[in-house]
Amino acid sequence: MSDGQDQLGDQRAIVSEQRIGWGVRLGVTLICLLEAPVFIWGAGKLPWGSAHVFVSACWVLGALHAATALCAIFGRPTWLRLSWRALAYASLGALAGATWAIFTSAWYLATLYRSLGPGVAAALVAVWGLLVLLTLPLACWGLAVTRRGAAVNLRRLGALALALAFVCWGTASWAHSAQATPRPTDPTEVERVIRTALKGSTGNVSATPLAHLGPAKCPHSPAERELTLLVTFVARAGAQPHTACLQANSPAALARELEPLLSTQAERFPMAFDWVSATQPLDAKLSWIDLFKLRPGLDGVCDGGRCLVPWQLVARDRFMSAALGFDADARVGVDANELRRDLGSAEGTLSGLTRIETQSWVVGRDGALHPLKRGREVRRALDQSMLNGASERAKSYVVKAAQPDGGFRYFAQPFSGEEEAQSRSVARHAGTTLAFCELGGTDVLASEIAKKALAYLVAYATDIRDMTALPTPGTAQASLNNLALPLAAFLRCRPLVGRQFDRTIARLARALLHVQQSDGSFAPGMDVTRGEPLRGAKALYAEGQAVLALVWLEQLLIGEQRSTEALVGFPQLPKVQEAVGRALDYVSQKYWAHPLRNFFFLEENWHCLAARAALTVHRNDGYERFCLDYVRFKSRLVLAAGDVDAGLEGGYGIGTLSLPHTTATAGLGEALAAAIAIKRVRKEPVDADLALMRQVLGFLVMTQWNDDNCFACAQPVAALGGFSRHLASPGIRIDYVQHAWAAIGHGAALGLFEGS
Repeated sequence: MSDGQDQLGDQRAIVSEQRIGWGVRLGVTLICLLEAPVFIWGAGKLPWGSAHVFVSACWVLGALHAATALCAIFGRPTWLRLSWRALAYASLGALAGATWAIFTSAWYLATLYRSLGPGVAAALVAVWGLLVLLTLPLACWGLAVTRRGAAVNLRRLGALALALAFVCWGTASWAHSAQATPRPTDPTEVERVIRTALKGSTGNVSATPLAHLGPAKCPHSPAERELTLLVTFVARAGAQPHTACLQANSPAALARELEPLLSTQAERFPMAFDWVSATQPLDAKLSWIDLFKLRPGLDGVCDGGRCLVPWQLVARDRFMSAALGFDADARVGVDANELRRDLGSAEGTLSGLTRIETQSWVVGRDGALHPLKRGREVRRALDQSMLNGASERAKSYVVKAAQPDGGFRYFAQPFSGEEEAQSRSVARHAGTTLAFCELGGTDVLASEIAKKALAYLVAYATDIRDMTALPTPGTAQASLNNLALPLAAFLRCRPLVGRQFDRTIARLARALLHVQQSDGSFAPGMDVTRGEPLRGAKALYAEGQAVLALVWLEQLLIGEQRSTEALVGFPQLPKVQEAVGRALDYVSQKYWAHPLRNFFFLEENWHCLAARAALTVHRNDGYERFCLDYVRFKSRLVLAAGDVDAGLEGGYGIGTLSLPHTTATAGLGEALAAAIAIKRVRKEPVDADLALMRQVLGFLVMTQWNDDNCFACAQPVAALGGFSRHLASPGIRIDYVQHAWAAIGHGAALGLFEGS
């Protein structure tokens, strides 16, 4: 009997050893080595906030993946069984916890944001699906392999799947509603009270900004009072900004408090009114989504009676401020500690604070009352005069941003007055110069600004043999962006500034041709010490900029054939034409030739600009079709009125969880304007494109800083005409303005309105 048991044990051991043979070990090693960095990155980079349990889970899973891989590599079956089994149970536990967290959070966010849209819903499903792929297959395989001699129990797996589905449904219903409790007062009654009180105001226009104000101090929390109105104004005594919190039980009682305030204490402009229309206590539930419990630009926050309204949080840049870790501009959510410091409270989570929804109005310089949403005037129907005005304001911003040395003011914070004059990017300076030469006019002032801006680029130039490159400051490398976009700017500005930069144009052109590869694509840049092309990954945007520069070079050379004054040192026209042809063929035939072409593109706006430029000198059907396919794809991500509120209609994004970014929307507008021009030449219908263009430009015009929405700006003159990253972030960067101006300027020339 004992001998039989020993033989059976030996057989089981042999089966176990066979089950964890070299093939299994190789497979689990590869999977673990692929998945371990994902969990480790997630633990260190994702904005978990106070959700330490998720950070811990990621570290544990990362460590167990690494341990399992090591055991498999060194062929230790006993340790491999233990580590793999521990990994399997940890993975299943993590998946169950993540399922609970994702579905409860989705329920809460869908209630709060109301119009998350199919894109965000798909993203949540994608995140959950990724977690399933990272946990469930390896866990099931591990349990099957490490269980001595036992087969997988399908019934148990089925029960597990049903339990998982029950968790998805049950935990979603557990998440309490994020719907705020509305105040009982009719908003039209509040607006009537404000308008009536303004008629008795005798104040003047003040130059004192409303920025830098601390929280309003109300006698009671807005959640405890029927009616709370926050009035921000400049006090006549001392000319200091101030916020008064008026709380009443009826509109009539509110009027009795508001009328003497406006008639005796407040200057007439600047002045803002924020009525608390709804409140929601924030508790400790679902603390891991504290990041998203305040809607960007729409919600304010109170700690008892101390309150900050939405535009004040925007002024402090508190929305969408947590970095995702893979892109400087990829930010989401709010930081609870910063909000509490702003309120003068002890640091901690959002628990104990109150979210407030507000309806806002601002008094314009003309004394009229304008409703605001997300800090901008409620959107009006777009017309040609609005487009022309927005383009002129953008031009005015760039003119005022021009520095004596030829640079452009890189950054401005409207509410604090902070400025950064020195540009951080050669390519962004070149892009702004290009846009200015296209849209800035042909007068003497425009010519002088363009000359100085181009001379600013020349100061960065380094000569290499018969070429010139513009390396990134402090390095010996010139990226493709720094070769292509400056060349495009010099070429586009040449009709405005004349021939004085021809030497630089010729040498930059030689450098760009030098980094073109045999298949028509371009190297990522040039080593300026050796004059040789760099190797490595392609730079985003750069290849489209390179094609645009070469097409404009071809245009120049063709035009100069009719001139009596020959171009000296320029590449020969046949060589340039051959280079352009190879570049167009590469993009249209090889660059994006994959099965998902109709469903997925990168940022290819510059290729559309190049395709439009090539219409007169170098037609290529495949290249034009590439642009049209790209624009058709991008158009699917434009927010429609039925999916979001009217203020976001026309913005480029996937919902309100993350607001549409101005530059992304403007980039689509630039590409769409080019696509419309291409379709007109191809005799293809453009009515749907024109309608979409009106939506996109309507969004951009609404986001521009002007006299009314800049009521709290520290230096309005420096901000007017600019564009911020999005509606809940105040900072104005020069490339935000460049792209928005280009979209509006080219869009205005399309004839979007009858009779225009």
